[in-house]
Amino acid sequence: MLERRDLNISNIISLARIILVIPFFLLLINRQDVSALIVGIIAAISDFFDGWFARKFGLITELGKTIDPIGDKLLMAAGAVALFVRGDMPLWFFIFVFARDIVILLGGFYMKRSTGRVVQSNIFGKVAFAVTAVVILGVIANVPHFIDYGYYIAALFLILSSISYARFLINFIKDKS
Repeated sequence: MLERRDLNISNIISLARIILVIPFFLLLINRQDVSALIVGIIAAISDFFDGWFARKFGLITELGKTIDPIGDKLLMAAGAVALFVRGDMPLWFFIFVFARDIVILLGGFYMKRSTGRVVQSNIFGKVAFAVTAVVILGVIANVPHFIDYGYYIAALFLILSSISYARFLINFIKDKS
């Protein structure tokens, strides 16, 4: 249930990012790359600002801890689906992004069910999102070598963040036993 505390600038920015997923996807799938790039940059930058406001002004809420990573995952999924459909993203990366996010979401649901709380994204997840967002935006902008090397660089950061989340979950399960 929404509480008055949930209606804050940080959560509004996160919700705006979720809303921006729709025009980002539609612009990208229709190859309106300049407009998609602008919307994508705004959405990606909003991830920094929602977190900054939340930490700076003590606006961290359970709702925010839920919608922030959902916004990240939806934005990443929209970019991945559109780029894959267009033929601009390799199948292995497309599958990797989705498999990783599904596993992390399932782990998050398990943690929520076990503790009643939502676990906040960690620094490794934030960096992986930022690097992957830059790579996706670089591919959209047709920056040289992003298609050749960017996916491998993003995959490395996604693997590192996956290891971090897996270690956290394993330690949680061990401590619970």
